Amino acid sequence: MISSISFPDAGIALLIAILTGSLYAAFLYFRENKFSSPNYATYILAFLRGFVVGLIIILLFSPVIKSLKEEIKPPMIVMAQDVSNSLEVQKNQGFIDNWNSLGGSFAEDFNVKNVRFATNTTEDTLSAAEKKSTSFSGLFKYVDENYADQNVGAVIMSTDGIFNEGSNPLYLDAFINTPLYIVALGDTTKYKDLMVSDVFYNKIVYLGDKFSLQIDIRALSAPNTASKLIVENNGKNCGKKP
Repeated sequence: MISSISFPDAGIALLIAILTGSLYAAFLYFRENKFSSPNYATYILAFLRGFVVGLIIILLFSPVIKSLKEEIKPPMIVMAQDVSNSLEVQKNQGFIDNWNSLGGSFAEDFNVKNVRFATNTTEDTLSAAEKKSTSFSGLFKYVDENYADQNVGAVIMSTDGIFNEGSNPLYLDAFINTPLYIVALGDTTKYKDLMVSDVFYNKIVYLGDKFSLQIDIRALSAPNTASKLIVENNGKNCGKKP
């Protein structure tokens, strides 16, 4: 740690302090020859009194004490693993060992953070209910909120690229402002799927008022297929669409 003291006008402050302390000591001790103590004692007392007065004058100039602490932190690498139910390979022990080995290869030069994402994103284990969907927007939001003040060197993500919640990941990587590397898993087959792409509602609703709810549904590889949308609140059916 490096510390320093600075003044707004250091030269003027020091000059005024020396002059004021000297004049005060001279006026107090040497204006009259009335001290019976030896000369050396008079000089010592005059110096101490002048020094104290000069120090007070210096403090009146509001000195600024600056401390500089230097701490070197290695860059961070975020290892994001897709653990949603659409990926069976993430349960394979061989893949788990290779994934852990990849993270371990960076451990010497980087601070490695392992996160898991599906419906939610966390450094802990996700429950079965949190693996039913995949949200890339949730992952990028988590990285931005938790590591924005860190020196993130890269985000390495293992995924099959299938998402059924949140925004399109093609337009999200710009938000994290760091290199993004993908470990592609699974295949490119497009399976039949439904997803809630967006929900629009009033942010403020008064008790007892009725309000409209707009839900945008996106279907993948599901031509000529009938689906039913049911909206519930605390187990009560609020509406449905065939």
